[in-house]
Amino acid sequence: MEKPQLPPKPDDWKPEQHFTDVDLPDKIHLLRSEDVQDLLTKYSDKLQQFILRFHSCESIKEDAANEKEKLNQLLEEFKDLDCRRQRVAKSLGEYKVLETQYITKWQELHHLMSTVFSNNALTRQLQSDLHDLEEKSHNVNKKSQLDIDEFLDTYVKLRTNYHLQREKLETWTKFNSLANESK
Repeated sequence: MEKPQLPPKPDDWKPEQHFTDVDLPDKIHLLRSEDVQDLLTKYSDKLQQFILRFHSCESIKEDAANEKEKLNQLLEEFKDLDCRRQRVAKSLGEYKVLETQYITKWQELHHLMSTVFSNNALTRQLQSDLHDLEEKSHNVNKKSQLDIDEFLDTYVKLRTNYHLQREKLETWTKFNSLANESK
């Protein structure tokens, strides 16, 4: 069967407006078809504007999704930052322990310096050494069992050390008195 030949279209002919190019809302199926047809014919321009408002909601949804993604990234960064904060807090605790140990050692050293190596302590030590050498040289005199060479050798060494210590003590005492005068 052949198709019938149609008459030519008139020049002022416009196709019927089928509203297929108009996006409809998602819930349009809830309306009756007569109501939808009525709305499409009478209020097509207002319906178009109404629908366009929903299209702007799509951009808002996209913006919200983008913001949600940004917030998730921030959450991950905060988690990483919290891990770093915990590591720094642990390091800080270790540092505080080391600082306390350092202060304790410094105080011990200061105490040792002031008691063992102070001017007075060194003077007392020199005096004590001098006294010990004096006693040893007197004890060598009292011992009669030593032969004369051994006695002389020991006695000369002790007396030499005694005089060296005495010179050290005198020099130390003079130095301290000069240092005290210059203050």
